[in-house]
Amino acid sequence: MNPDQYGRFCNVLGDEQLATDPKFATNDSRLAHHDELKTRIEAALGGATTAEWVSRFEAAQVAAGPIYEFDEVFEDPQVRHLGLVTEIDQPGYGKAKMLAFPVRASATPATIRRPAPRLGEHTAEVLGELGISRVEIERLAAAGIVALA
Repeated sequence: MNPDQYGRFCNVLGDEQLATDPKFATNDSRLAHHDELKTRIEAALGGATTAEWVSRFEAAQVAAGPIYEFDEVFEDPQVRHLGLVTEIDQPGYGKAKMLAFPVRASATPATIRRPAPRLGEHTAEVLGELGISRVEIERLAAAGIVALA
């Protein structure tokens, strides 16, 4: 963070001493005292919800955003708006949410046409391409070293 943004950050946290303490005056000094800085920031952040902090930081023009648990990512309004999630039929599982193709090109729109491979679905094919014989592949599978679908 630049000094101005760091000052706004400390102000939003309500810890003015972070902005004036020499241990935290520069990026280098903040790194040198990272554990103490982290403890103080985490203690402050525990006083409100993620949504409240994001709102406060955005109002103070401090770049901020939530860090989601895996299941929360799919519910984010921006993720939904951008169409970053798609559903696909996954054999043996049913409907599965997954990331849509990350690049958009209007003339050549990409689609996800197949589900993720099942465990071992392509093992024999890949090992065969590496020159491993079918007998050896079956021995590896029998020994539990590889999975075959």
